[in-house]
Amino acid sequence: MAMDLLVIYGPPATGKLTVATEFCRITGFKLLDNHSVNDLVERIVPFGTNDFSELVIDIRKMLISKAADTGTSLVFTSIWKDANYESAQPLRELVESKGGNVHFVYLKAKREELLRRVDGDSRKQFGKIKDGQTLSGYLDRHGVPDTAPIPGSFVIDNTDTSAATVAGQIAEHFGFQRTGKGKLASK
Repeated sequence: MAMDLLVIYGPPATGKLTVATEFCRITGFKLLDNHSVNDLVERIVPFGTNDFSELVIDIRKMLISKAADTGTSLVFTSIWKDANYESAQPLRELVESKGGNVHFVYLKAKREELLRRVDGDSRKQFGKIKDGQTLSGYLDRHGVPDTAPIPGSFVIDNTDTSAATVAGQIAEHFGFQRTGKGKLASK
């Protein structure tokens, strides 16, 4: 069975991990979130160094490649500032070379909502931005594109939409449905 890789990307506090978790619950995909790899690597290599970035990329590639080899569908979450056509292409080529498919979802929300969400309890267990002042500075430095940086992405503004609703919209948009065994079948 061919794997599907769903990449959910967007600014901090848009709910990428929350939506991804809900999507996995309703579809049976496995979760590979940005922070699971980053937080692991940071235990060994200092954050922000070239060695850190290289090791994170290598681990992600190995995990995604193994999932493709075994037909395991994944959701991967990523920060939007690193997302563009050039960064997406190697990922797309890796998965497609193994017979899989890659789908991109760009989550966005109004700045006021991002600042409201940033101090949520769900963010505290990961190496995420956790306060409004830090997030505000980050958004000022990097900006927030209104359109998806990766062409062809499914764009969702989830300012006023629950994670369950967004996850359902993603599944419907890409034609995924749940079978009786919790495995995915394409429509």
